[in-house]
Amino acid sequence: MNHLYHSLSPLILLAAFLVSLLAFLAPTPILSDRVSLLEVSTNVSSSISVKRWYAEDDSVALAYSAHRFVRRAKKANASSSSAAAATTVPVTVKIGPLGACFTNLTTTHQSCMSPSFTPIFVDVYDDALKLPSSLSSTLPEQFPLTTTAIFVSLALLAVQFLAVVFSSASMHASKKLTFLDKKQPMLRKAATVCGGVGLVVGLAATGALRVQLGKAADKAGKLPGVEAKLGPGFIQLFAGLALQAVAGAFLVAEAFTSK
Repeated sequence: MNHLYHSLSPLILLAAFLVSLLAFLAPTPILSDRVSLLEVSTNVSSSISVKRWYAEDDSVALAYSAHRFVRRAKKANASSSSAAAATTVPVTVKIGPLGACFTNLTTTHQSCMSPSFTPIFVDVYDDALKLPSSLSSTLPEQFPLTTTAIFVSLALLAVQFLAVVFSSASMHASKKLTFLDKKQPMLRKAATVCGGVGLVVGLAATGALRVQLGKAADKAGKLPGVEAKLGPGFIQLFAGLALQAVAGAFLVAEAFTSK
């Protein structure tokens, strides 16, 4: 039975780490078009500079000659003037733990913030997207602690994974790794403690983020012309936590059966 635990636990923890890591990194710097925590779409008015050209002929004279027609004209003076043409542009902003990706009003392509543990979204709302104040006031301005907490949870999950891998390696190749076999209790204890603390921190951070962005989605969705919804990033984060809990249960069961 212990060999079954040692075989399944590393695979489950690896899957949990990869699923959570992808959700943590999206939409910036990766998976900008697929994964996010909050997605808001609306239409904004954008001013586009349009150049109009006016040509004025000062004089055009046609003179008849016995041999040919002669056209005499002065060089036309061209003057340009710029006029602002207002147009409606559909924009989308996708918010994740490390930043946001949004529609660039100039190119109408997607642009992304630089990844940060303390992303500030106010500049994106006001300067880049020029969202109305009624909408920007409903969206989160920054993530002061939750991003760091999720990162700590991922780091503890990585430590738990390494401890389980070393423990499993010593079980399946005890002759070659005898020095690890003597440290089995310490490795199991480290994996259990790191997994438990990481699971609690991850649940608390993800739950707080889910409540914060859920309220923002509800408020923004009530505004006319605004579509707001939670992204698939939360599904991935909670799936990773669920897999981590399963691996933790295997560790606890192994501790009881090995006595």
